[in-house]
Amino acid sequence: MKIALTIGSLGLGGAERQLAELAKQLHLRHEITVIYFNSLHEQLRKEIVSSGIRTICFQPMFKLDPAPTLKLANYLRKNKIELIHSFLFTAGYISRIAAVIAQTQVVIHGERMGLFNRKLWRVAIDRILAAATNHFIANSQTGKEYLVKKLCQPSSKVSVIYNAVDTSRFKKQNRKNDNVVVMVGRLWPEKNYPTALKVIEKVRKSVPDAKMKIAGDIGMATKRLSLLHNKLMSYTKKHNLTEAVEWLGFNRNVPFLLATSAVYLSTSLHEGCQNSMLEAMAAGIPVVVPKISDNPSIVRHGIDGYLVEDPNDIDSFSRHIIQLLNSPPLRQNMGDNARKQIQQFTPARLAEKHEELYSALLLGALK
Repeated sequence: MKIALTIGSLGLGGAERQLAELAKQLHLRHEITVIYFNSLHEQLRKEIVSSGIRTICFQPMFKLDPAPTLKLANYLRKNKIELIHSFLFTAGYISRIAAVIAQTQVVIHGERMGLFNRKLWRVAIDRILAAATNHFIANSQTGKEYLVKKLCQPSSKVSVIYNAVDTSRFKKQNRKNDNVVVMVGRLWPEKNYPTALKVIEKVRKSVPDAKMKIAGDIGMATKRLSLLHNKLMSYTKKHNLTEAVEWLGFNRNVPFLLATSAVYLSTSLHEGCQNSMLEAMAAGIPVVVPKISDNPSIVRHGIDGYLVEDPNDIDSFSRHIIQLLNSPPLRQNMGDNARKQIQQFTPARLAEKHEELYSALLLGALK
């Protein structure tokens, strides 16, 4: 198959990582081109190119520049691309318009989020472009729910394929006795960091040497995100957590960070399929996460870690973390279980599920 995978950038985000893993696996049997639209963030490009995969950047010169769409349409037509699969909003609208112009046989869009944080104009554009989409792939049931309820798409037009994680990137380390609780994710409101700070504050009353490391930046800075960042910094200082909480910002070595931590924590209010949670499990550390989205389908409560009913339940988060920090054998056992559990979420299986879907759609398109 001749396949084009498109995304806004090749930075170190969760969707970008999933595209890279999928591309590397599909390339073993198909002709793959990875196309993106922002050359300022292309940290994953070298990894993709080293696998022998062609990458192209159609960089816009200004906002709403039509050139990337027209260039992509020309590429699709000229190279006889059979199937285009877009990830995230920007690539989604550019790719689907280009596919209509080029009359590409199969058009797929990947839904990574869900029902939350949706601006009305984006929902409107998604609804219009749904007519130009043969199929959707969501990485969670929450994503499928958005497509079915908000975009009025038939359930049969949406497939759910969970994220994958390359466990070879995550090596178990000697963690000594460092009571480090780690969080990974951009400093966005949905991540619910104010609750996380209150959790570590309470944990330290029982485990005084407990520390928290947070890897994540603001991303595209806005006034709202800057205010949130300042609020978090202010809380840290006011409650004497400056020595206890380490803000790492953008971190290139997440595998090492996870492998040298004791417990992974997420207090997110909403998620799709949380990439960092899968990576923590691959690193062999127990996870303490809210019972939202598809987390209960991945994390086995009391076996791989703990699920907390309410993302704002400070007491429950704290209790589970204290239990794990105070019991290295329990931590080790749950971490081992988590690493075994994650073996079912391999890049090879991710590619296999996509290939089956791609083939079925192409056969249908060719009838």
